Amino acid sequence: MIVYIHGFNSNGVGSKYTELVGMFPDIEIFSPSYDSSDFSSIDSMIDEIGNKISDSDNTLFIGCSLGGYLAQYLAKHFNSKSILLNPCYDPQGFLSTQLGENILYSERRGYDLTMENVRILEKYEVSPTQRGETNIIVFTNKDDDTIPYEGVVNYYRDRPVGIFETGSHRFTNLEDIKNDIIESYNSAF
Repeated sequence: MIVYIHGFNSNGVGSKYTELVGMFPDIEIFSPSYDSSDFSSIDSMIDEIGNKISDSDNTLFIGCSLGGYLAQYLAKHFNSKSILLNPCYDPQGFLSTQLGENILYSERRGYDLTMENVRILEKYEVSPTQRGETNIIVFTNKDDDTIPYEGVVNYYRDRPVGIFETGSHRFTNLEDIKNDIIESYNSAF
């Protein structure tokens, strides 16, 4: 099973989920949602994932942006593998610049992002030492205007990092890493 984790202010049924389903019709794709206006909802998402993958022999987590941060945690938590796309390696730092009025895109509803909510994400941090216990591959785009690729390369210098010239923060290169996804999915942990 491939579990896709969406980014900040998005949801599980976005374009990457749809693209993954189209790319891998023979693999079950599961894409749960969490609520960016209340990051404590991530615990419920983790329980939902645990129930869903309990019968699966093989799980690969794929996450983009904040979803990459969470996919890394989930890979460690469930002793699995992950592919991180333009991962938000410092959500407290990045999201502190987004405090105040925000919009949940899928619901078209506004909310106030608070530092108290952002601090909830600390419990999902995987330190560089703990990261040594995980099987992750990272991809980033030079034209990402949200999370600078140089920071991603530096933060994950102990891991394989694929760098694309273009693809933006949304990581529009999914088709370009199809073989990497298949290889990661089929490999033993």
